[in-house]
Order: sequence, then structure tokens, then C-alpha cells
Amino acid sequence: MSVEESQTLRRSRFYSGVDLYLVRLIHRCVFLSFPGTHRLARATCTRTRLPVALTCLWFGLWCQTSYGEKSWGRDLAPGISYYHIKQGSPAWPNHVFVLKINYTSPCLRVKPVLAYDHVGRLERVSRLCRRVGALAAINGTFFSRGEKPALPIGLVIVDGKVLQKTKLYRTAFGITDRGTAIIGVPRAQLQVDLPHGHRTVGLWGINRPRKADEVILYTSEYGTRTRTNPSGLEIVVRNGQVVQRTVNNTPIPSEGYVLSFHGTSRGMFPWFELGEPVRRAFSLSAGWESVVEALSGGPRLVAEGRVYVGQHRENFGKNYRVPNPRTAVGVTYDHKLLFVVVDGRQVGYSVGMTFTELARLLVRLGAKEAMGLDSGGSSVMSLRGTIVNRPSEGRERPASNALAVWHLQEDLAHKSGDTPGGIRLATE
Repeated sequence: MSVEESQTLRRSRFYSGVDLYLVRLIHRCVFLSFPGTHRLARATCTRTRLPVALTCLWFGLWCQTSYGEKSWGRDLAPGISYYHIKQGSPAWPNHVFVLKINYTSPCLRVKPVLAYDHVGRLERVSRLCRRVGALAAINGTFFSRGEKPALPIGLVIVDGKVLQKTKLYRTAFGITDRGTAIIGVPRAQLQVDLPHGHRTVGLWGINRPRKADEVILYTSEYGTRTRTNPSGLEIVVRNGQVVQRTVNNTPIPSEGYVLSFHGTSRGMFPWFELGEPVRRAFSLSAGWESVVEALSGGPRLVAEGRVYVGQHRENFGKNYRVPNPRTAVGVTYDHKLLFVVVDGRQVGYSVGMTFTELARLLVRLGAKEAMGLDSGGSSVMSLRGTIVNRPSEGRERPASNALAVWHLQEDLAHKSGDTPGGIRLATE
């Protein structure tokens, strides 16, 4: 038990509310590994047998604090180290998988990779790792499960091209054109300009289904067509010039994009005449202007070397207070990246971590800044296409994207994200 948890327990109303706190702690420390004591717990809850509860608590704390830590690992390539850490106790074990990457090395490259190089598709991280010839990869952003297309949540930038941007602002991980890693909450602005008419059209989003009264931009990473309904109007832009005015489900050119208008936004459709030049513009908030690779995740876990869990500010809800499998990315003081995966939901093997526990682990590993990525059944780490952790569902769950790392000696012929299209970063 941590110092903070012990202090919280002492400050609680010990005599009137002790059974509630004890049962929670006993369940955490003992019952997951000793199922036979559930009958004793029910007696404690129903009759508040304090001496029995305290005895169980003492035993649970003994199991919790009588722990060790073992770690082993190896260098995967110059500048990339892999560690497997076993920590905790028989009642509360955890298995942690860590990649430490010297991302400033000119021999290494770190970037996001989309599932099958498209927005809205899903692919197993191990398969993605093999397909793009990456040395290692972890799962990336949260995404809209149970929906088609399965869209990443937040901001996605690959090779300087904005491929997804939603209204939900969450912590993001980015890499600048100078190779510097950054973690924060960027603000983004998307628009298209018509220089001749001195007009500007703000965009509601990119590469997602169009909703009422919106203007959405579609690139070839979304697919071959916009898949829109007949209620809108669409403009095809190729090589910076309007080449077609149409209605719906328009083919998307690889060397351009499609603008789709619906409802009240259709009033801007006449502005785009055939042959009219169109310029795209995208800007990020201060400190993010030169970012060329980015993935949103969340919540923020570490800031300036201290635990800083922003789950409520980023709208994650109460479910993230309980231990779960976790994936995180961090930046250390000595300019290294941390890719961290914690197994969970597997009694007797690895129970997982809360956000606060994960943040403390990252601080121990040397993180100056850190944030979470998609977790739960999605948490996975692949080395050369082989999964090294144990996904909680017993099998690997397909992901929307991944963070991957290459070494220059590895095969880069299949690197992802080189298809034309998208929005180039520009500062207004």
C-alpha cells in the first residue's frame, strides 16, 4: 500500500465507516488470489465483525507489502532496449513491458502507423509491425468501437499530414521536424482558403462521416470514396484547383481531396467554381507548430517529472480508477522515449494498474512527461511482429493505429504513410 493510500485510510471515519474501507482493501489485497475468503468477507460486510476484518486486513497488507521485483531484458538494436518487469506480490502481481528508445539517434525513426494505412480500419499490431517492417510497436489511440468506420479519437498526424481531427481535446504525443518529442494538449485549426475571392471556409473535421450542416474534408487515407449520402454537395480538388462539382459518394483523388457540404454549409458551395485555386491551411497551437507526427491519447500522467493524472479534465470517467491493462508513452529527462505496456485483468498473473499507479511507475522509469494510450484489451507490445505481453482477452484485439519504431538497418521499404494527400502543416 502506498503512503498516500495509508494516509487516506487513517483520515477516514474509522469507527463508523471502517467496514467499507476494509472490504475494499481486503478484496484488493487478498480475495483475488484467495477465493475461499469471500465467505468471510460477506460476514464482515453484513455483521461488521471488526476484529476479523482487521485480521484479514493485516494478512492482506502482509501479502501486499511482502513483494519483490524482478526484471530482465536485452538490447534490440543500438539505441533500443527492451525490459520485462515482474513486480508486486502473490496477491497483487503485475507484469510490465518496457521499450526505452533513444529517439534522437539518426539511426532510429518513430512514427504513428494507421491500420492498413487508412483511417477507419482496424489491424492487429503484430501484423502491422510485420507489414511495415518495424522493429517494435505498441497500440495507439482510442477509437470508436462498435461503429463503422472505427475512427481514431482526437488528432492524428502522419508524415506532416493531418489525417484525423475531432472536437474532443485530449493529451497528444508529437514529434517535431527536428526530432524533438512533445506531450501536451494542442489546439488545432483547419480551413481552406479561396485566394481570388478572399474567402475562408472553416472545416468541421477530416476523414469522418459528415453530420448536419458540416463541411468535412476527405483524403485518400479515408478510402476510395467519401461514402456520403445524397443530402450534400461536394467539390473535388486536385493539385490545388477545383476540378469537379458533384453531389455525393465522390471518388477521392490520391493527389487531392474532396470537400463535402451539408445543410446550411451548402451556401458556400457556389464559391468553388471550376478552375478556382484552393489552398489548405492547418495550424497548431504554440509549441506544436513544427510537429510532423502526432497521436492523441490521454490522460496526461506525468508533468515535469511528477504524477499528474488528468482523467477528469479529459473526460475519462470513473472506470479508469480501477486496475486495468494499460499502455503509455513517456519522454525521459535524458531524451529517450518510453513505450510501456502493463498486463491486467488476469488473476494470479497480472492485475493491471490504475492511472495513478501507472504514473508512479513512469516516474520511477525516469519519465519527465507521459500520457496514456488506448488500454484494456487493446494493450499490446509487438517485437518484430511477435506479441511479448499477454492481452487480457486471451487474443490480440485489432487497433486503429500504432506507434512504431524502426532502425535504419531494418527494412524500410514498406514504411507507412507515404501516399499523397492529406493536409500539410502550415502556420498562418
